[in-house]
Amino acid sequence: AARELASSNRQRERAEQAVRIAVAKGAALPGSFAALARLYLRDPARAAQRAESRRAFVSRIERELIPAWGERPAGAITRADVYALGSAIAAGEGKARKRAGRPAPVAAANIVKLASAIFNFGLDVGFPDLIGNPCARVLRRIAPPRSKRDRWLSPGEIRALWTATEAELPVLRVFARLLLLTALRRDEL
Repeated sequence: AARELASSNRQRERAEQAVRIAVAKGAALPGSFAALARLYLRDPARAAQRAESRRAFVSRIERELIPAWGERPAGAITRADVYALGSAIAAGEGKARKRAGRPAPVAAANIVKLASAIFNFGLDVGFPDLIGNPCARVLRRIAPPRSKRDRWLSPGEIRALWTATEAELPVLRVFARLLLLTALRRDEL
């Protein structure tokens, strides 16, 4: 019993030492949400993503999730925490918002989806003290489902765009008209 007590004391001291070292270095605490999020970003599946998708994920994590839950243990985050964060973003509240005061239900849904992916990853890899995904069933409470968008230009709008490009530089005129004729996205072209 004495050996077990001494062993558990040594383990606790090592854990406390690791926390002190992490705090001194400015790193995420072991078992914290920030540590889980950074582990998620280092996953090889994230390395295979397109660069702009990865930048968007990193930006959302650094701007929204880590300030909200960063040093908290990942297993201590509840559905109420997820709902509070998502509903605040959907209402346009929060200091980290680019457009503070403007409702952002789609951004809230994206943040909750990203948090859910992070928690699912943590469950898959056996992250310490994580027993479930607190994002489950929260998404539908935060943002209404997106309506399908089928939008195309009317013949009058096509004509107006075509004539509006006459006054542009030849390079811009050709680019805009090629976008119109091929129906490609700007970055695809």
